Amino acid sequence: MNKDKVKGRINEITDKIKEITGKITENKKLEVEGEIQKKMVKAKLILAI
Repeated sequence: MNKDKVKGRINEITDKIKEITGKITENKKLEVEGEIQKKMVKAKLILAI
């Protein structure tokens, strides 16, 4: 696994935590922000292959 993929996976985990935190605290902005960033990371990982 190259450096970019590792960084992408770390960002994906961070974004998932942000999404879950938003759900728990009922902070819709944080939840949506986490979802959007998670999808962007997934797209970057797909393009890096």
